[in-house]
Amino acid sequence: MTAPRVQPGGSFGTLGGVTRNSIGALNPVTGAVRAWYPASEGAVSALATSASTVVVGGSFRNIGLHSRTFLAAVDKVTGVARAWDPHPGDSVSALKVADGQVFVGGAFPSLTGEARRGFSVYDESDLAALDPQPDDPTLVWTQHTAAAPWSVRYGHSLLDYDGKLWLIG
Repeated sequence: MTAPRVQPGGSFGTLGGVTRNSIGALNPVTGAVRAWYPASEGAVSALATSASTVVVGGSFRNIGLHSRTFLAAVDKVTGVARAWDPHPGDSVSALKVADGQVFVGGAFPSLTGEARRGFSVYDESDLAALDPQPDDPTLVWTQHTAAAPWSVRYGHSLLDYDGKLWLIG
């Protein structure tokens, strides 16, 4: 089990006077910088935490000692990138972990080699791609085309409100 912490992401070079490129961890009580540091090469715009993993999105090219572009899963203890590498074609700006799933939103055209324009869902346990279901009562979809009624132009924000996950883009 990891100690409680605050995990800031952004576009910065230091955190509390300590070198931390765009991501780090702080003690929530004292504000002291923690050792956890996956070293991002580029901005981090979204973070979501599961039991053992921190899913990171942004406009980075490398993170957690490995080449990962725009989206990565890093170990919650070591900060090293996991094997998962979905290769989005553009930035990721929204992440949410809920009900055993990882929801991803952004300006990307595809993920894991499949058309996933602006939005995708993964299984939290193994990060396998899931098909988002337009009739899921816990999701609110933005319709842009008749051919893909659940697709979105860009999923810039995910908002958990009133028991539903809203994709705003």
